[in-house]
Amino acid sequence: MDKSAIIKALREGGQAMSAGVADGAVGGLVDAVGDGMRYVGMPIPDNPVGGSKWMRQKGVVVDAPSNPLTEAAYAAGYAPTQMMQIPQAVGPMLQSIRGLAK
Repeated sequence: MDKSAIIKALREGGQAMSAGVADGAVGGLVDAVGDGMRYVGMPIPDNPVGGSKWMRQKGVVVDAPSNPLTEAAYAAGYAPTQMMQIPQAVGPMLQSIRGLAK
């Protein structure tokens, strides 16, 4: 493998990982809130500010070419951001369950 191919693979991997972090930390949450608000009838656009589609349209996130390396790099960026959000969501749910059990 020559030097330029290695640099290209590293650049694409980094780009995919940063896209995963952006989607996991911000884009996915904005999309979920937008979907919930749309469900109750609020006129929320398909690409709310900060959502996954908006970030791609504005060039904040650029998708790397799809291949096994970039898919793994995306997952390596996305998964930790989701794992960090689980304790924030589980705490209130456990309190609600404890309240119902009393």
